[in-house]
Amino acid sequence: MFESHHPLEQKLSVIRTLFNRAETIVTSVEAKSKEQEHLKMALTKCGYKPWTFNKALKPSNESRKPTNQSQLDRSKTVNITIPYIQGISEKIRRILQSHDIATNFKPYSTLRQRLVHPKDKVNNNIKSNVIYRLQCDDQQCKESYIGETSQPLKQRYKQHCRATSSKFSSAIWHHLNTHNGHSFHLDNTDILDREPRWYERGVKEAIYERVHRPSLNRKGGFEI
Repeated sequence: MFESHHPLEQKLSVIRTLFNRAETIVTSVEAKSKEQEHLKMALTKCGYKPWTFNKALKPSNESRKPTNQSQLDRSKTVNITIPYIQGISEKIRRILQSHDIATNFKPYSTLRQRLVHPKDKVNNNIKSNVIYRLQCDDQQCKESYIGETSQPLKQRYKQHCRATSSKFSSAIWHHLNTHNGHSFHLDNTDILDREPRWYERGVKEAIYERVHRPSLNRKGGFEI
């Protein structure tokens, strides 16, 4: 459909591809004419306007703009690729073009991403190298905690919920022992990010702490 969420170039490419196929596969002149009429009729029913055919089927030498010196000097133009969001990506491209930055579009989401899942989803309990957020299940309580761990999350959660021999027991344990009826559940834990490298994981944890401002976190982590 012409109103689908795709860049104009991709829609014009559909016209060029289908007409090029008709030109190269169909042999007789009469059959080519019938096939072209059929394509125009089918695409028109899909919302394609007459101007799209004129633009897509214009000879390449006519659509090519004359080359000037400024265009020749753009051989070192930077190319970037951004997700395509209709009405927004085009504006971003016009801004970038004024700075000699060529812009390519990629789909924001694809059918493959939506439908194809060759592997079963990994349970949060066994994920490791994560930055996570625990929130109290009590509806009147807004206490939360953000942490990072290289261990499986289930193992780290058990450590949070037990006292230690030192006076520095987990803030989660202290909260549970001073607020009767409150609880934390591993199934409701938010996985904020994953990072296998220790230092980078600590930096990300500090960033998430700055953003979410969890009330149960103590000083002592990374400072940003």
